[in-house]
Amino acid sequence: MGSSSVAMNSRLPVFGGRISNAGSPELSKEKTKADAVCDVRFLDGTARSFKISKQDDGRSLLDAAFNHVGLPERELFGLQLAEEPADSARWLDPHKAVKKQFKGSAPWLLNFRVRFFIADPNSLQQEKTRHLYFLQIRSDIQSGRVPIIVKAAV
Repeated sequence: MGSSSVAMNSRLPVFGGRISNAGSPELSKEKTKADAVCDVRFLDGTARSFKISKQDDGRSLLDAAFNHVGLPERELFGLQLAEEPADSARWLDPHKAVKKQFKGSAPWLLNFRVRFFIADPNSLQQEKTRHLYFLQIRSDIQSGRVPIIVKAAV
């Protein structure tokens, strides 16, 4: 069998679009007007920039964020547009072009969050999912978004 070589770079092909690590020096040379940077804040306090094509749909960016945190159970989580007030949250629509979902120009800021809360978190199958779910609840309590009665807290 003959050997073949594959050129590797930091780009990830995702559903017809390309998402890459925005910090890569080789990519800054290639940046075009069709590219945009999306900064995502994760539940563990970290942040990451993703360079995307403005024509990519939201699914591309969602998949890149899910892959970054290694999340197999994805249906409860989403990317919330940070430009919106917390009480009127808008979520990244996986079916719409990314550029049509933001006001203003890039870089666009999003928060990785729990989108759908469930009655029994013990029913979550994966440890990673339970941990991210816990981080969201802890953050919401600390920020006052979810009020608690101190005597009832454990």
